Amino acid sequence: MKRTILLLSLFALAPLVAARAEDPATRSPAADETHAESAEVAEAESRAENAESAETADAGWTPLLLQVGWPSGDFDESSLKDVYGLSLGLFTAAADDVVGAQLSLGLPAARGTVWGVQAGLFGAISERRANGVQVGGVFAGSERGSGICAAGLLAVDERLDGVCIGGLMAGADRLEGVALAGLLASAGTGHGIVAALGFTSTGNALALANAPSEPFTGIQIAGIGNFGMDVRGVQLAPIFNVANELHGVQIGFVNRAFSGCGVQIGLFNLFGRDDDEFLFPVVNARF
Repeated sequence: MKRTILLLSLFALAPLVAARAEDPATRSPAADETHAESAEVAEAESRAENAESAETADAGWTPLLLQVGWPSGDFDESSLKDVYGLSLGLFTAAADDVVGAQLSLGLPAARGTVWGVQAGLFGAISERRANGVQVGGVFAGSERGSGICAAGLLAVDERLDGVCIGGLMAGADRLEGVALAGLLASAGTGHGIVAALGFTSTGNALALANAPSEPFTGIQIAGIGNFGMDVRGVQLAPIFNVANELHGVQIGFVNRAFSGCGVQIGLFNLFGRDDDEFLFPVVNARF
């Protein structure tokens, strides 16, 4: 980005420098020196871009990639190869795009997209997309997943079309499918089922900032309690259900909805806020 801004600035100033250079009355040694320096910088930047393009082109692809140690340099270096086949690593398996399988005893990581299977005893990461099955012993995730994402502790995708399973936590900013977790399952928005042995959260119900929240349509099932911002569907928990806005049903020991309409089934049912609050046991409804 800095390189692009510098080149654009040089190109924008070039006509002005040339015009002054053509006028003997305005030409000065300082102007000539500035013009020369600008030309040198532009030439150096051009050479660097050509070298980077050549390096990227030389990376190429391979049907089999074996790695014993950690990859040299940064993870996003242009020397990462595309793998059409099998990527294997002892401590890590690093590649650009992977079509096939990427496996490691440590951490398999793809800078681009994975089509197929990505699995590691420590974790599994795809910076862009993961289409297929992604499994990590501790964590797994991608920018956008399609299929199954599972991990021993933390399974998180920015966007997921499929199933997300985490031993401790699981979820996605945008979920179209199912999120299952031991402690906390969450979804920012979307459609599907969010379930956990402990708690579930939809919208930004557990966020510290008062950010806007899009609706979640589906079912929340928790062993203890459910939190939701804009709930369109069902909240089911033995202890409590809380929704900022409810359009559906709450079933639990304590049910709380601040706005919306629907049915509450439990011992304590509270709908509304401030002077508009309405408390009714067993069955409460607002339409």
